[in-house]
Amino acid sequence: MQMIVGGILLFNAISGMCAIYRIFGLSTCKIN
Repeated sequence: MQMIVGGILLFNAISGMCAIYRIFGLSTCKIN
């Protein structure tokens, strides 16, 4: 259970960084 929650939090953190980079016009994230 803890691993699942950790994975979700990690995914959200990565997705959040992608959104921030997208705002600044940087395409460093490969997730569309």
